[in-house]
Parts: sequence; structure tokens; C-alpha cells
Amino acid sequence: MQRGCLFFGLLLLVSCGSEAESPFFEYPPTDDAKTLLVGLDTLDGFELHAMGLSEGRTNYVIRSTQEKLRSGASVDAVLLNESLEQLRISEGQVSPLVEASGGRQPFLSKGHRSYQRSPLADQGWVEIDAVPPRIADFRVPVGLEPCDKFGQPLRIARVTGRFLYAIDLDEEHMLVGRMEAGRGVATVATATGSWSVRWPFARVGRDSVLDAARLGGQLYYGTNQGQIYRGDISVHSGVRSKEDLMSPLVRSVLSIAVGRAGTSTRAYTVFAARGSSEVPLAYMWQDGNWTRLGEVPFYGGQLTYRDGEAWMPADKVGLVYRLSPAGVREVEVGQAVFYSNQNIPEVGLVGGTTDGTYLVYSPQGWQTLEGPEYGWWVVSMAPWEQGFISLLASGSVVQYRTDVGFCKDFSGTAIVNAGEVVPLKGGFGLAGWIDDNIDILIFRKQ
Repeated sequence: MQRGCLFFGLLLLVSCGSEAESPFFEYPPTDDAKTLLVGLDTLDGFELHAMGLSEGRTNYVIRSTQEKLRSGASVDAVLLNESLEQLRISEGQVSPLVEASGGRQPFLSKGHRSYQRSPLADQGWVEIDAVPPRIADFRVPVGLEPCDKFGQPLRIARVTGRFLYAIDLDEEHMLVGRMEAGRGVATVATATGSWSVRWPFARVGRDSVLDAARLGGQLYYGTNQGQIYRGDISVHSGVRSKEDLMSPLVRSVLSIAVGRAGTSTRAYTVFAARGSSEVPLAYMWQDGNWTRLGEVPFYGGQLTYRDGEAWMPADKVGLVYRLSPAGVREVEVGQAVFYSNQNIPEVGLVGGTTDGTYLVYSPQGWQTLEGPEYGWWVVSMAPWEQGFISLLASGSVVQYRTDVGFCKDFSGTAIVNAGEVVPLKGGFGLAGWIDDNIDILIFRKQ
């Protein structure tokens, strides 16, 4: 926990123990936060001050005297995970937007902790549930262009086959799976090259990995024979160990999603239909036990994990599947047809449609993110900065930010049948399936 002091006044004091006429008190518990916001209700109106938190910093002067504070008003403090640079604001008093509309709201981040304290009472900081509305709604000028710019992509590899999946193994390596000549194979790609993965457990001509998901340093993967394994990640061979999770069915694995559920690990899996008279089946694994959740007759694509549940597009108008320990539930989405969905920490559960629009889920229903209608299938999405990046079937890449909305899309590759965008350190990877080839590209942020 980093400790320091806030001072009200025009004098810079060197420690909490200094004698001075200006009042002061300690920061709230900062832990690993990068920015501290302090909101003051003054006689001149609401003031917002921003401070960058750096190692060893012990004090900060708020240049507003105690006499300016409105009598009885509390002081608000918000700790953010983003740096001043990421928020695109300067240290000191934050200048508000003068116009009645426009600008941006940079303090809507979900990664926050909020506190209140009376400057006249020694009661300490009291943590509150949400960002105080006056800070959350605080609008500032757009300032520098917030949207990321990327140079020409690095073409890492072009491989043959049908696209299956693409995930990050760590900050620099991505794993791309494909079906080639009737068997599942995989390629690891990084900015300096690529190589084929030879799964250590695979029986030649029989076992193919059809989907994989990462949780921490472990990979969960399913095969055409119905096995579900997990193992420690290796950038050379995909995994360097194998633990059989004792799959309940001998059917091909269609999709896997994995995450934390309290202190346990929970994995959801959809197995393919067996014969024309059957439909895909959903199961959940936790603490060594498998639970049958139910049928998914309109299986529509990749599972995504969110808050102990899994969501999946349905190959039917107005429907998406929601998987939980209680079973399989159909959720209505109006007239939309989801082609992809993804859990975006800064936004929520986002669904991408076949007409190029994006919807966000809430208990009140699905709300459309305001922006262009791209007219192309939303092939994939991934968390990125203060929002997400997304691949369209046109081959274009879309960036969305919570503070400014949709950025100008740019060309990523040619028209794709399937693919994924994968966040990496300093950029992202893209695997796009074009006819019988899969292009593996890496984009670097400029």
C-alpha cells in the first residue's frame, strides 16, 4: 500500500508531519492504482484534480484553499487503473468541457475504487460502491486523438486449412489452430516468426485439437475424440504437460470456455451432435465433476466466459444461449442474429451481429452501441485498451473506446470467412481464413 498526503493550499509540504496552516490528510489506500482523482465542492463550483501515482511519491498539493471548500461538503476520491497518459489528461486541476455537449468522459472506467471523506472530521476515508456521479459524468475536451494507429502489419505466416481458433499463449505469442487434411494442427506465431505445434499426447492420424482456451498459465483443450485436457502452456509445443479431465462423452468438442468461479475453476464445453437425430450437448466441469446442462439445437459459435457463466451465439434469429450451473437458457435478442460474442471488461458482454452492429447486455435487455452499421458480419472481438477491437468479415478492424465510441476502422486483411483478433504486447495478432489459406498477421501500435 502506497502512503502519501493530500494538502489543501498553495504551499508544497514535504511530509505529513510538517507544520502548516493548510489542512492535509493521507491518500486513500492506493495499492497498485495509477491515478488518483479528487473532487471538491467549492464556492466557485465543482473542482476535479488529477494526480499520477508513482513509487515513492509522498505528497500532492491541491491548489484550492480550505476557505474555498463549501461548508459541510465531503471530498470525493477515485482511484483508477489507467495512467494519466492513458486517460489523456494532465496532472493538476482538470479543465471541464465548456460546451453543453460533446467531448468525452474518461472516468467511466470499471477498474476503480471510490472513497469519500469530510475535510473537517477525522473519520478517515469511507469506501463507496460507485464513482460519484459528478466525477463519472465529468466531460473534458477530446484533446489528442484517442484512437490507436497501427502501421502496416507484419505477415508472419500463410498456412493452409480451415480456421478453428486463435488465442494468446502469453503477451508475445499466439496459437492458431486449423483443420488440414482431416486433422487438427496448430501454429505458434510471434513478431519474429512462427512454428508448428506437435501436441505431446496426440496419436498420429487420430487425435486433433479442435478448440482451446487459456486461464492463467494453463491451456484447456478439446479433441475430435471428445477428450478434454489441461496442461501448462509451452510456446514450443502448446503445452508441456497433460491432465485428462475425464470427458463424459466420446464426441467432437465444438467449443470450450473457462474461468474462475470463486476459488474453483469452471469450464463449459459444447460437444457435437452424433448422427442426424441428435443435437449438440452442453456440459460444465468443476472440481473434477461433469454436469450435463442440456441441448443446444441451434449451436452458433464460440463460447465466451463471464461471471461464472458462458454465453454462445445461436444460429437462429433473435436468440443467444446462456449456460450456467442451472442449465441452458435461451435469451432473446430481438431481431438480431449474433455471429460472435465476447466479455469486454470495460464495456460488458458484447454481441456482434451479422449486419455489423454491436449490442451490450444488461439485466434490462440488449442495448445497441451507437455507431456505424458496418454491414459485415462481426467475426470476432477482444478486449483492448478502454474498450475492444473487432474483426469484420470484410477484413477490416474496428476499435471501440468507452470515452469516444467507435474509431475509424482500417483494413486488416482481405475478406475472411472466419478468424480472430488476439491482443498482444504493443499491438494485436490477426488470423484470417481466406478460401483455403489462413493469414497470420501482427499489427504494432505506432
